[in-house]
Amino acid sequence: AGANQAFINVLLSITDVGDEVILTKPYYFSHLVALQLCDVVPVMANSDSELKPDPIEIKASITPKTKALVLVNPGNPSGSVADRELVEKLETLCHHAGIWLISDEAYEHFIYDSVAHYSPSLYPNQVINIFTMSKSFALAGWRVGYLCFPKILSDSMLKVRGRMAISTD
Repeated sequence: AGANQAFINVLLSITDVGDEVILTKPYYFSHLVALQLCDVVPVMANSDSELKPDPIEIKASITPKTKALVLVNPGNPSGSVADRELVEKLETLCHHAGIWLISDEAYEHFIYDSVAHYSPSLYPNQVINIFTMSKSFALAGWRVGYLCFPKILSDSMLKVRGRMAISTD
């Protein structure tokens, strides 16, 4: 059902009511709506002057209730691209804080000016990657997305997916 549904499934799998998830400004509006829908507290962290996630701001935003950081790379709506060095800093920050890194990579194929997309992979047991075919393969309206997540989440993800996908077809 697309990357937006995948994001909600992730939230339902890793958070409880009242937990916190960090978004960096500017953020993708649908992420905020999903957090509100799941009764998860959105924590806004400022970006740097190039609208890229600022590790210092993010670190200052982490509390004992924080469950995840959402990285949208390339950024939506900004279009900014976090390079490998920044992505690895964010991964390491999440690893040391014991929180998930949710990497929304819907626009991975929309990069210009010889900038390379880098997908988080240093700590695969703490990273959840979200992708969409709707953008990458011009399937707008089809809402086709997929997730990559560590095996430790299999049971909870399957429970959520099994309840969300019930239909009369």
